[in-house]
Amino acid sequence: MTCRPIAAFFLLALLAVPALAQDRSLPSTAPGATNRSVELRIRVTLSNDHPISKPVRVQLMVSGAPSFDTFTDDRGEANFRVLGGTYRVRVSGQDIEDLTSDVFEVDSLMGIHQEFVRVTLKPEAQAQFSADSSVAVVDINVPRKAQKEFNKGVDSFRKDQLPEAKSRFEAAIALYPQYATAYNYLGVVEIRAGATAAAQAAFERATKVNDKYADALLNLGKIMYQQKKYPETESALLRVISLEPQNALALAMLSHAQLLNGKPDLALANARRAHATGVAHMASAHLIAANVLEARHDMAGALGEYNLYLAEAPNSPAAARIKAGIDRYQKAQMQKPPLPGGKPGEKTAAPVVASPATAAPAKTEKPKS
Repeated sequence: MTCRPIAAFFLLALLAVPALAQDRSLPSTAPGATNRSVELRIRVTLSNDHPISKPVRVQLMVSGAPSFDTFTDDRGEANFRVLGGTYRVRVSGQDIEDLTSDVFEVDSLMGIHQEFVRVTLKPEAQAQFSADSSVAVVDINVPRKAQKEFNKGVDSFRKDQLPEAKSRFEAAIALYPQYATAYNYLGVVEIRAGATAAAQAAFERATKVNDKYADALLNLGKIMYQQKKYPETESALLRVISLEPQNALALAMLSHAQLLNGKPDLALANARRAHATGVAHMASAHLIAANVLEARHDMAGALGEYNLYLAEAPNSPAAARIKAGIDRYQKAQMQKPPLPGGKPGEKTAAPVVASPATAAPAKTEKPKS
């Protein structure tokens, strides 16, 4: 009796992944505090909205005094667990001007609250940053009026005021046609409005202005992925990985595109790289690896990957189908005739094909900011 494969190349729902949070809770003495905690995400960027890859210190201020502090990760994010109330953050670092944010309020009814803090490089750090980083010089020297329009656009975007945000980003671009970040944000607004063609044009323009702009390249790759243009998806995401070798979302999407492009060895390697980053919600990488191994008739390896997926994503939409597939496979194995001289019900061993060893990606030097 032959056994049908457990699954036939799952279509993965790859989700944007937030940075891993450190659990830091504030005392109930915070102004306006409630008993329900909220994940507070602080995203520190330069004044042109590009992330800072070099760690900077973020202090959480309660009643005007620093209460908790941490450092940003390699995406410029810092995370706290707080109670509802009002706060400020103070950001400091070797290459940036110290900054204390305006007061902001955290609503205890929201599970996540995100704040963007824009800082300015010290004059002596600007030349080094522009030489070493993936940020184009044209996006560092944005004219003040264009930057003002852009900042208003970001504020409108955060409030989900999309027509106003679009108008502001277009105004910023009119004042400074080489404003790559404004093109990227404009593309995101167009996506939200369902204007895919306009979004693609905006992302393409952003990557032409700055060919090392990883966020815009990733957004362009997502559009190609959604349009099932997998060779174009692979091309865009390879450029992202060349800039950010441990971008888990890009690695996961790249591995699936390579699987569909008929490159199983590369798909398997990048699926394992995505999972090796340690970023949460990368369980889908196990499905890609399992499909490659199953196609090679390495059922032992495939079952191992499927079981890892079930352990990490037990409540996912695919979990029930995978469990049913495993049950069908195991029942089919039990129904196989015994080997000559074997005992009744004794199973034959599934063929095992050695899969390529894939080490975790080496930590790379990030651009100095």
